[in-house]
Parts: sequence; structure tokens; C-alpha cells
Amino acid sequence: MRATVYNLSVLSSISTRDADALGPGTEDLVRLPSLFSVGVHDIPYLENLRNPKHGGHTPGNEASEGWVACTTDEIISTKTQLYDIVVELPPTDAPQQNRRWPRIRTSDGSVIKASQRDVARYKLLHRELLRHRPQTPRAADADEDSDDAAPLLSRDQVDTKRADDDLNQVYDDSVVEPTTWSRLAYSGFMWWASAGEQDAYTTAERETDRELVGDVAEHSQSVETAMIAYFHRQTSLLIQTLSEVIEREREGEGTDDDYGDGDALVIDRDDLSRMGLDTWSEADRAFVQEFGSLYFGRAIAVKGSEVDCCGLRVPIL
Repeated sequence: MRATVYNLSVLSSISTRDADALGPGTEDLVRLPSLFSVGVHDIPYLENLRNPKHGGHTPGNEASEGWVACTTDEIISTKTQLYDIVVELPPTDAPQQNRRWPRIRTSDGSVIKASQRDVARYKLLHRELLRHRPQTPRAADADEDSDDAAPLLSRDQVDTKRADDDLNQVYDDSVVEPTTWSRLAYSGFMWWASAGEQDAYTTAERETDRELVGDVAEHSQSVETAMIAYFHRQTSLLIQTLSEVIEREREGEGTDDDYGDGDALVIDRDDLSRMGLDTWSEADRAFVQEFGSLYFGRAIAVKGSEVDCCGLRVPIL
């Protein structure tokens, strides 16, 4: 579990190039400190991190900007004032029929679910990693072709089959946001309007997500390096796109006085898509608003639009 904590700290870090695009006062937000393992005896220390006294651990009597750690003491999860998000990891040795996905929830009990675009990206990344994983070396003296006791399927083939089954499984509402009626109606309209052709908008998103994965073959000997590069590219896409929108507004090209608060930065569906977010997800919409406030010091208003389909107005976003 300590390795998981360290990996989360590395994956969530922001590169120096992207940090330069953030607003002032965000220096402490570019890296999530790792406390590795904590227990019940660390509760006073964690409380001090939240509200340091007499200087605490940081200069200027300022509260900690966050941390990541693992624990086996469930009582810590009941101390909701100590954390923002808790990830409940299921046992890894459970039988196949009893396996379940990790559960992510906030300190107020709200469950964080993956968007439909998150699931598509996960499947894409998983499939690419399987394609380029190191092959198990075969023993030099093994003669599988003449061995009557050899299995019909190799271990690698069995592992690949199991992975494909995992990719094709149905994700229920406990881990993934359900498809909205608006999305279904819009998808049906686009299929009808284009005579069954692929939606160009969806195709563009898939191409963007494919570019984020990059060439996994370059890191075939180090899956960890490939994963770090992938998540850093995704973080960079979000920051750089939002930075471009802010710069566009400063130049007077992105203002919309008829929508929302005059001091808010207005972004639309195209902007959300280019950031790598799901344009149909209310959670992603709330996320970009909080992200803009925390990392850029800007209030963000998400502009929606509608499509007329046979007299039915379908909201987009």
C-alpha cells in the first residue's frame, strides 16, 4: 500500500512547465505530499496538519495544502474533518465472483464516480498496456509442440483472455455515472441526421484520448513510466487548455456578457471536451469550476446549448 501512496503522489504532481501557467499562490499545490502510512496514533498529527498551531509544520501559520496516505484503521475514515477524499480498496485476494471496484467518496459521504469518457479511456489504456507488456520468456529446453501434457492455451493467452473479459464487463451505477437521457437523445439524433455515420464530435474526442495514451511501446520495459507519462499528459491538457481560454478572454475573444456573472470566465462544451472532460457529466462540470477557482483564482461559468430534434429541445451539457 505504501507503493500505491507514492504512486498517487507522483501521478498527481504538476510539471514545472504547467505550473508556470497557474495563478499566483499555487506553489504548494503542484505536488501532493506523501505521509505513506498513518494510524490512530497519528490523528493528533493529522489534526495539526489541518489546523496548525504556533507555526505548526508550515511557515506563516497556514494550514496544509493536502496529503496522501494509506491506513488500515477504519476509525480514521470516521474523522471526516481530517480528509477530503477517501478511497476504499477492496481485498485483492477475493474470489473472482466477489471482486469489486474501489469506492471513492468525499468526506461528506458523496460517492465519486467515473464518467462515461473515463471508462472509455480506461479501456483504451488497459488494452494498450496489454498489447505492449513484456512477454514471459520461454524455457530454452521446453518443447511445447511435442509435450502432450502442455495446456491448450499458454499462460499469456489465458491472462489476455481474462483481461478482455474485464474490459467487456458492464460497469454498474455504483462506479460509473449512468448515461443520461439527454445524451441518448442527442446520440440518436446525430445518428439519424448523419444517416448512421460516426459522430464527428465523438470521433474527435476519441482521437484526443488516443493521443494521450501515446506510444506505449516506447516504455515497454517500464509500465510505471508509461503510466506516469499518461497522467501527466492528461493533467497538462487540462491546465494548458484552461490557460488558453483565460488568455483568449483577456484578449477580448471569449467574453459573453449575456451569460452568467460578468466576472466569471465562460466556457462552453467545446472547451470542456478539449480539456479531456466529459461534456455530459455534471461532476466534470463542477470539477472544472472548482479547479479554476483553486488553481487560477477564477470563477467559471459553464455555458450550455441545445439542439432541436423533431420539436424536442435536447440540452447539451
